Amino acid sequence: MRLRILDHPIAIVSMYVPRLHIYVRFVGSAQHGQVMKPRRGLCQLQPFRVSEYILSMAVAHHQNHRASILLLQTLVYHRTKWGDTRASAYKYNHLLQRCIAQDKTSLGLGNIQLSTLDHLKQLGRYPARFVEGNPQNQLIGFTCAVIGYRITPLDLITAYVDGHHHKLSCRKRNSLGQLQHEFFDAGRQRTNCGNCGDHGHKIRALISYLWDIIDMVRTAIFCIIFFLVHLGKAAQLLIPMDESQKNHLKSYGLAFWLLKQQQEVQWLLNYQGGSFMFNYSAAAEKECKVRGITYETITDGAANAIITEIQNPSANMNVVKLLNAPKIAVYSPKTKQPWDDAVTLVLTYAEIPYDIVFDDEVLGGKLLEYDWLHLHHEDFTGQFGKFYSSYHSAPWYVAEVEEAEAMAKKHGFGSARELKRAVVFKIRDFMLGGGFLFAMCSATDTYDIAMAAAKTDICESMFDGTPADGRAQEKLDYEKCIAFKDFTLIEDPMYYEFSNIDVDPVQRRVREEEDLFTLFDYSAKWDLIPSILCQNHTRTIKGFMGQTTAYRGQLVRSDVLVMGENALLNEARYIHGELGKGTWTFFGGHDPEDYQHFVGEPPTDLNLHPNSPGYRLILNNILFPSAQKAKQKT
Repeated sequence: MRLRILDHPIAIVSMYVPRLHIYVRFVGSAQHGQVMKPRRGLCQLQPFRVSEYILSMAVAHHQNHRASILLLQTLVYHRTKWGDTRASAYKYNHLLQRCIAQDKTSLGLGNIQLSTLDHLKQLGRYPARFVEGNPQNQLIGFTCAVIGYRITPLDLITAYVDGHHHKLSCRKRNSLGQLQHEFFDAGRQRTNCGNCGDHGHKIRALISYLWDIIDMVRTAIFCIIFFLVHLGKAAQLLIPMDESQKNHLKSYGLAFWLLKQQQEVQWLLNYQGGSFMFNYSAAAEKECKVRGITYETITDGAANAIITEIQNPSANMNVVKLLNAPKIAVYSPKTKQPWDDAVTLVLTYAEIPYDIVFDDEVLGGKLLEYDWLHLHHEDFTGQFGKFYSSYHSAPWYVAEVEEAEAMAKKHGFGSARELKRAVVFKIRDFMLGGGFLFAMCSATDTYDIAMAAAKTDICESMFDGTPADGRAQEKLDYEKCIAFKDFTLIEDPMYYEFSNIDVDPVQRRVREEEDLFTLFDYSAKWDLIPSILCQNHTRTIKGFMGQTTAYRGQLVRSDVLVMGENALLNEARYIHGELGKGTWTFFGGHDPEDYQHFVGEPPTDLNLHPNSPGYRLILNNILFPSAQKAKQKT
């Protein structure tokens, strides 16, 4: 690279952001033919070359020698670090010795080998307008700022690339010091040239004024670009849902909150455990911090790269747009029962709003106002959970029976059994019209039992005041069932089971540490619905017990999709199906983080289980109604 001093304002220097390279743009022609104009109007200068020149100029004018020494030492360090060993010591030795000779107090600085930024911070003159980045890209600006030297049009350099070799060109190249003397001597001679006279001084004053304006414009442009760059950096928020996520459950709550704000959320199926991505906003970022959610800010380019990766035909991933927040109802009695409900626990923890509905609202047609319905651990057979043998004298049991009988009388039914039969048919109509049903524990199998036994009486006298039909088993209509088939009723009112749909825990004999089930790995591009419902950061889920724990595989209907099972035990744990325009999902067990929950035990503290895989399956169902879906192929 050839460097020459200009004595005429034919060039201006500008910063190119964000790389912070110096560029020289030619805007005129030189007098006296002193400048060789390059072929292109814009030519990049190597940061090292420009820094070397500015430092040499500072030394020649006896300016700020201590700072010059520091920067020269930095240049030597980085030259060596980056593998440039072309006479590095020789190039800078002359200048170092000259600085030291003019400022003997600088001898104590020693051989400091820190980065340019560290040197500048030591000097206390770090220029805030320059961003922290590649030290090589900072050298030019840092050099000017630290030594207090200002480049003017009279001190500019021109440059052009000489093939693949960059050389300092001068009439004599035997030392860099001699080169500087020649440059400055030539500059002084041209400045004092008689041909210029006072007119030359006026031109220099005008150019200095113009340079001030250019400098202000450059600073303004830099600020604008800096703002736009930072805005671009936070164009999208990514919520990873793999093992790196600190709180999976509240991440669902954040997605629901965004949908309530009318903001679209992209659900990245199978990407980092089923991540969420959405447009950046300060409010959303604040919510992430308040809720303790792990998040990343990414640019639009990075977001597009993720989408491209997901859309690759060979990748088992997909993007689902979540558009609206579903309106949620939980079917639960008004009287408090001595056990917790996993769904209401996780909805409360994730800060997802829901309404409580019960028989009055269901029979009154209020389900039409909701998109998603969860069935509490209800017994739809009218046998009050078959708790009679153990708890018939317990206050909570007595209150439940009285409430059910009063409700039945209010709506014109003779017993709780008849009331619950009417309720299950209303729930069926809810699904037929496009509603989403989710149920756990005893609400799953008792729903189908109640539908199948609609035309018979399966309740003994302690439940409805009349004896059960002796031919009830024969009268079961399995065609009305949505999930199970060919099951056998357990008619003993003192036995804590409704039918053989549930695997009897006495016969099961599985140790807690071995009680696991596996989620199926569906094609996210072809089997969208089960892929949504199975999003998780693990495929193996801990089992948990309930009044209904697991479904016998041979009693599950053939048109039902089994999404989670223990194949060795032939148990289905997590199943899904369609009815009319709607869908339903059944999940066996009571509480995913309490293996064997007993009546009267305190509720589970989800602050201790923010990453529960079992509870994630529940929340998948919460967001499922918001998704744009395609017909599954399985």
